[in-house]
Amino acid sequence: MTVVREYSRGVGERGEKPLVLRVHGLKKHFPIRGGVFSRITGYVHAVDGVSFDLPVGETLGFVGESGCGKSTVGKTVLRLLLPTAGSVEIGGRDVTTLSEHALRPLRRKMQMVFQDPYSSLNPRMTVGSIVAEPLVTHGIAGGRELTDRVATLFAKVGLRPEQMTGYPHQFSGGQRQRVAIARALAVEPDLIVCDEPVSALDISIQAQIINLMMDLQDDLGLSYLFISHDLAVVELIADRIAVMYLGSIAEIGAKEDVMRNPRHPYTKALLSAVPLPDPKRKNRAQIVLNGDVPSPSNPPSGCRFHSRCHLAQERCRVEAPELKSGAGGHAVACHFRDIN
Repeated sequence: MTVVREYSRGVGERGEKPLVLRVHGLKKHFPIRGGVFSRITGYVHAVDGVSFDLPVGETLGFVGESGCGKSTVGKTVLRLLLPTAGSVEIGGRDVTTLSEHALRPLRRKMQMVFQDPYSSLNPRMTVGSIVAEPLVTHGIAGGRELTDRVATLFAKVGLRPEQMTGYPHQFSGGQRQRVAIARALAVEPDLIVCDEPVSALDISIQAQIINLMMDLQDDLGLSYLFISHDLAVVELIADRIAVMYLGSIAEIGAKEDVMRNPRHPYTKALLSAVPLPDPKRKNRAQIVLNGDVPSPSNPPSGCRFHSRCHLAQERCRVEAPELKSGAGGHAVACHFRDIN
């Protein structure tokens, strides 16, 4: 069994680093069409006013229930989806206003690793050709240099160069994800969005991939936006954690603050469902939330969590709480952040 190595950075380092990514007021609403003429009858508020910063060389983990909008944040940040509103700055440039032609050079600075390494790789191409494709597309290398660079990338992610001639179906799930990581690294990006990159893998393989990503971050100075529903995985790799609920951030802060001292009722409920690996420690008292997650096409007024929150009062039903920062940049969107 592979064990994930201990990994941490000083919290104080974050403020001294330049930002690779700055997101402000990001919104993504998907139209709902109906009727004979497919007219717009409403919108799904998948992402609704998300703001955060990501310093160079750090990892920001996004967690939350399925459908909370975390994957949409990742795809919108990379301009795979056009945002409805807000700004996304990569290296100081707002990518939301750029044309496809102007955006092309910036594509090299931002890459993505998808959840399913089988469906994200072209089954008709060899894995060597898959990793070489971005190098050819951006005119970075060709001929013998191209082959050498791909071989180097294979070695960097723990694959043998002689495996370059194989096809995706000939590899295991962990090996395919290594190929996907090598493809993302090919153009030497600054930012990699990882959308559930280990959720489809066995536990022991998950540890190997997480260790690989940590090593690559140390060696290359990469910044990760790490999206996952697994709090235990996010705790291992992230420097900071953002907890999303129904399209907005409920809580964000340093990993130690969010995991050890959660301030939002939703974060506390999520953490209560995570079993502790130490048999000598008692599991937390589980908090069972009332009702179902509201529809993002008709989100509640005021605080979006009020319909399931045991602290909810009339103010919560009519007034949306601001995401306010406290000590150490630990920010919480709750009217009762000081008493819960």
